[in-house]
Order: sequence, then C-alpha cells, then structure tokens
Amino acid sequence: MKPRRMSRQRWVRACAHALQRWRLEQIASGKEQPLCNREEFYLRTLREDGRANPADFIIPYPMLLIEALTELGEPQSTQPFSPTPEPAISAP
Repeated sequence: MKPRRMSRQRWVRACAHALQRWRLEQIASGKEQPLCNREEFYLRTLREDGRANPADFIIPYPMLLIEALTELGEPQSTQPFSPTPEPAISAP
C-alpha cells in the first residue's frame, strides 16, 4: 500500500517549520541577521548562555504569519470591517 500524500495544509506547516529551523541555524552561524524579536532573542540567548535549543524558538504557522504581518508594520485593525456605502445611482 502506498503512503498517503501529505495534505496541502500539513505540507505548508512542515515547510514553515523547516524554514524557521534553517533561519535559526543561519543566525547561529552568523550568515544571517535576525529579522524579528524572536530571532533576536534566540541570538542573545545563544551568546549569553553559549547554547540555545532551536525548537524553543520555532512557532506554529499561524503565529508565524501574525509575526510577519507585525514586523512588516501593517496595522492590525481592532475594529470589524465596515464597507463604505456605495454612491446612489441617479436617474437620467
């Protein structure tokens, strides 16, 4: 019996996990600079303690998206979306 193909959602989450692990390895080796507070904290922990567990700094995919939006500087609206009213069509 063939193994089942990974669902798209699982595949995206696995890619996000692998990407975070790769970034943390690159930051630890000095090839990349931290882009967010979590990565900066990882680097600071690594420098101060001499070791840091990368698994402690890998976050779930939905939180990664929120972090990316926050770091990009896009304002998060706390008010619900309310569309603007359409202008009235005048009769000729």
